[in-house]
Amino acid sequence: MRTTFKMLSRALFGIFRDHKLTAAMEEKQFFDPSHANRVHVFHGTFVSELAATSYCFDAPSRNEPEPLTRDLPDAMIDTTEVEIIFGTARIGGAVPMLTQYTENLFNEIGSNNTLVLIAEAAFCGLPYSLNDTPMLRYAGAFDVL
Repeated sequence: MRTTFKMLSRALFGIFRDHKLTAAMEEKQFFDPSHANRVHVFHGTFVSELAATSYCFDAPSRNEPEPLTRDLPDAMIDTTEVEIIFGTARIGGAVPMLTQYTENLFNEIGSNNTLVLIAEAAFCGLPYSLNDTPMLRYAGAFDVL
């Protein structure tokens, strides 16, 4: 009886586990060569450009990832493909290169003073999922105009 219960519970829970894995994989994005000009835009507020740079590029130690990479655990990020745009004047110049609907993106950015752009190439062809981090909000993917 106990063995039968184990077999049934594994089969039943296995179905639920497979369903959860399938749902999670559907959220992942995959590299598409036709989107070579795509960048993923994040925005946030930092006290200085140095603080933003440190968040994106400075690993605490040799064996730890950069804070940006740590905060996006479902994406392997090559930080050489990350760009920081700090300051409202620079953001004002960059947004028109990202979308023709600039007002929508400006409204989303609001009073934030930093954009972090992650190029599609940063994921090295691996599947990835992106989300907000404690420091940044994810605005979405844009094809550079």
